[in-house]
Amino acid sequence: MTEPASGGEVQRFIGLVLAVIGALWLACSGLCAAGMIFSIISDGGLHQELLVWTMFVVIISGISGAMGFGVFVVGRGLWRHK
Repeated sequence: MTEPASGGEVQRFIGLVLAVIGALWLACSGLCAAGMIFSIISDGGLHQELLVWTMFVVIISGISGAMGFGVFVVGRGLWRHK
């Protein structure tokens, strides 16, 4: 006889999907921030206004990265839950 699929397998699959989404979110946030900072710095020397924009990019990407990390942690918790 076959046993019905347990809810634990579905929970682990959803956790794996969330962990992958969170990891991709983190990677994309970091790459976007690095690209923006590189373009800001390479357009002209370091001026006061460019430093302000660089800090703005770092803060926004930091918030986004923290959200991606949160999704990753929740997904990893679901994935490794037994």
